[in-house]
Amino acid sequence: MGGRRLATGEKLDGGGWREEGRKRTGIRLLVRMEPKHSAEMSKHLDKQNQALMETYRAMSHELHKVQVEEETIMRKLYELMSAEGLLPKRKKESQAQKTGKSTQENKELEP
Repeated sequence: MGGRRLATGEKLDGGGWREEGRKRTGIRLLVRMEPKHSAEMSKHLDKQNQALMETYRAMSHELHKVQVEEETIMRKLYELMSAEGLLPKRKKESQAQKTGKSTQENKELEP
């Protein structure tokens, strides 16, 4: 890996990071950044942060729109299934209907 050597023997890579030694595995240890590059890096990170926040807002907005659309579709599906009689009846409703039918049947059978 190329780069300038400082008076201390440290290498300086193209991004302004000091390489202060190597591990036995061959991975560089990056410890500190040159001060002259910190303003540039800060601007870059601010731009990235701004872009990420804009993306986050746009995705959140799209997610909300999709959730509202899903809710609308589910309501329409429920209305359609209800009109077609495809919904399972609840226990209380079915018991009330059975009780109501048996009461009506009794009234019809009475002379």
